[in-house]
Amino acid sequence: LEYKSIDAYGNEYLIKSSKAESLENSSNNLKLIKVTAIIYSPKKMPIMIKSDFALHNKLTFNTKFYDNVEILHDAIKVMSDNLDLLYLENRVDLYNINSANYKESKLLADKITFDILTKNISINMYKDNQRIKILYK
Repeated sequence: LEYKSIDAYGNEYLIKSSKAESLENSSNNLKLIKVTAIIYSPKKMPIMIKSDFALHNKLTFNTKFYDNVEILHDAIKVMSDNLDLLYLENRVDLYNINSANYKESKLLADKITFDILTKNISINMYKDNQRIKILYK
């Protein structure tokens, strides 16, 4: 199964899965199995997302990846339990992060929000009394 879309800003979204299952409660949603997605942005390195499963909305193109989520972008590698690609909002929410590495650095955080258009990133912890940490190897 393969879905492809291009937004008004030239970002191309490609989602592939080895299998898809219809959901009883919604004809617009599919459960994808063994999922790979690639986001191509003009003049940027592609972002690759892999997961065991994803819930994909065929109308909005929003996709919620879960279980063994892996994100690769240039020298960045993130392992997480969840990633939500919110197509209409041009946003990626990455949460329940297990590891986040960039070259020789390691980030300790609970949630990362990425604006696809502005490229702004918000990095947060769930609890106010906890702080994000950046460790250099």
